[in-house]
Amino acid sequence: TNLTRQQRVTEITSLIPTVLSILQTQIKPEAQMSTPAELPLKENLLAKLKAAPLQGISTEMLEGHWALYKGYVNNFNTLRRELNQARANGDYSLATLDHKRRLNFELNGVILHELYFSNLTPRPTPPSDKVKQYFAQYFGTFEKFMEELVNTASKTRGIGWTIVYADPYTCNIHWVEMHENGNPAGCMPLVVLDCWEHAFAKDYGNTGRPNYVAAVTQLIDWGEVEQRLDALTSGHMLQRHY
Repeated sequence: TNLTRQQRVTEITSLIPTVLSILQTQIKPEAQMSTPAELPLKENLLAKLKAAPLQGISTEMLEGHWALYKGYVNNFNTLRRELNQARANGDYSLATLDHKRRLNFELNGVILHELYFSNLTPRPTPPSDKVKQYFAQYFGTFEKFMEELVNTASKTRGIGWTIVYADPYTCNIHWVEMHENGNPAGCMPLVVLDCWEHAFAKDYGNTGRPNYVAAVTQLIDWGEVEQRLDALTSGHMLQRHY
């Protein structure tokens, strides 16, 4: 009868809160959130740079710089764990949202340092004709490209990064002050030079950036730069596989 069906509906409806309560006790909120893998330290980069003496960069300065990179990795992983927990708790307070700003700084600190370390080598070789021709089409000659790179890195006021960014239509040498600010969206970093004082002060003093730049540009791994160029021209995203 209609009355019997109504009674059944009422009975089933009354059980819904009980079922939900049981499910909530068996499935914890944090268990439903996937935990992202932590960023690893790319120890093979340090091993590559210590395989032979780096002309113009002391082991002490290299290890100090590496320790700073480790700090960025650790800080990023800590912030991401805290943000993941905040997400599980529905915490979108101003303090939590400020973690997102800090996350950008730490993550780009990781990425730019990995790109910097990976485009240096203790055993540099001359760039290939393909690399020279690529830069010549934007700067006139490869030598003019290197001239602009050295002058930008050694003379720009302040602290920051000198980065050669390219996309399928343009290639420019950029001065990027903060890790997370000034990086052109969608562009490929072909050459990355760290021009913060921590990259050179121990060996060259606080005013020794020009001498550091003269040394570090002799250590550019043009084979690595060519791999980045190949990724750009083939339409692939740069893989941080180091």
